[in-house]
Amino acid sequence: MQPSPSRRAFLSGRRSALSNWEQFVLALKARVQGELSSDPNQEAQLHWQPVSAAEVHFALSLCRRFDIQCHTVGIAPPLNEPDMPTLWVDPSAGLNQVQALETEGPLWFVQPGCTMQQLVDVGLTAFAKLPAELTVAGWVLDRRWQAWGNGHTRFSGVVHASLLMDDGTVSSLGPFGARNSKPLNTPRLRQLVPELFQLSVTSGNQACFLADTWRGRYRLDALQPALGSELNLAHLVLGSGGDLGWLEWLVIDERLLALSEPLGLANVFDAKPVDADSALAVRWSELDAHIKQLFDPDYRFSFPLQALL
Repeated sequence: MQPSPSRRAFLSGRRSALSNWEQFVLALKARVQGELSSDPNQEAQLHWQPVSAAEVHFALSLCRRFDIQCHTVGIAPPLNEPDMPTLWVDPSAGLNQVQALETEGPLWFVQPGCTMQQLVDVGLTAFAKLPAELTVAGWVLDRRWQAWGNGHTRFSGVVHASLLMDDGTVSSLGPFGARNSKPLNTPRLRQLVPELFQLSVTSGNQACFLADTWRGRYRLDALQPALGSELNLAHLVLGSGGDLGWLEWLVIDERLLALSEPLGLANVFDAKPVDADSALAVRWSELDAHIKQLFDPDYRFSFPLQALL
């Protein structure tokens, strides 16, 4: 009887070559403490609950090395099952801090794993209208909760966001313009932002900004805020599905939350659906493709994770 290939490899001292996915899983398990789980019916899909931001940075470096996609848990419903090896990152267990930046101040630091109930418990009662177990990641990145009218993204209350990019750099996104002197914090961001502004002023795209409802996947209308609103780069992540990067944390201004009623539900559900073949729908689709390419050219993050409404 001939020995099996694996036994021959053992007897000869040779090891069978591991796939990229197998190497990725071994490397991740060796370094992280967060819980890992998988479904035997889903090939090359791993669910993970990190315990620190540093773990996420390490995991993303492995994703780049072994060509693995990184998806955020909590955004539903997914458009379709991933067609490549995927790490599903669930922030709810270890990345769930919330704290006021100043005593009695209006600004709150929140991590993506915080639940709406946690926010309500510290006094952010506007979130009481949302499902108690919904995470901040699910609220911010899910299109269903960020369906603000065109140019009205300030009602989200989000004033700052930290986004871990595909190349491992961290972009600090916040107010931008003549009244805000804080420079863009990375070379990547300094290259990306002017290109986003160019997209926003291109004549062929202006019909998108004139529509009552923003139907694009990514909120480029944040660069053309409504009269009286401040331009804020953090609003680019609203409803993005986690396609543009990993959301590390947010700063929320409760004064802005008080302006929105009810929280997170705009007129998108009542609006007449856009014909997918119309010139306007095609233009939004092209904008989405451009924005995705600027943020994540190697598709390290999901695309597209969530169906358009």
